[in-house]
Amino acid sequence: MTPEAALCETVVRAARSAQAYPDDAATAPWLVTASVLAAQQAAAIALRAAGTAKSRNRMTPEAALCETVVRAARSAQAYPDDAATAPWLVTASVLAAQQAAAIALRAAGDAIPAQSGATELLLRAATKDRLPAPFTLPFGAAARQGFDRLVEARNSFMHPRGLTWFVSQETLARGLPVVSSVVRHLILTQPVLADLVAPKQQIQIEDALQELDALAEFLEA
Repeated sequence: MTPEAALCETVVRAARSAQAYPDDAATAPWLVTASVLAAQQAAAIALRAAGTAKSRNRMTPEAALCETVVRAARSAQAYPDDAATAPWLVTASVLAAQQAAAIALRAAGDAIPAQSGATELLLRAATKDRLPAPFTLPFGAAARQGFDRLVEARNSFMHPRGLTWFVSQETLARGLPVVSSVVRHLILTQPVLADLVAPKQQIQIEDALQELDALAEFLEA
């Protein structure tokens, strides 16, 4: 018998005892025990279901990166006609670079400190002692400046100070190509492990990165 069927039977037994109780006080013990058991069974079923749902919803870091990049791409597609998507474009783009760096560093065996910031993770990935060549992330001064501007825009959106949030087209035009190059290098072009992401995810990530590149080119024109 399944737990659900057992619960159904217990509740029916409790109901029968409840029906008989006014005329037969001897049914009281069965009414009480069946009622308590039904509550226990229902709680157990709910907890098991919650555990199963949590297990199903558990996402690998690679799948999470793929989802983040796709979200950034969707915001990039909508941005020229809907500036309200800018906050999600910025936050998803920064997060994608952060996720890519963390995945690459962990694959290389680097012990990433807790609460590492986005720029800090990229700098770690750009250090040959942590990611040896050819995996080392190219992250020069110009790339860092462009990425830092995106991070500043992200931070000002996440922690508003009473001012109207705004991100300039120049910030997007300079920062998005950095995000694209970071993710592409660490995950697609020079992954630490050949099978770092599944082939289907590689295609999704590359398609999404092309959307970021296209928007940056459009804004720079």
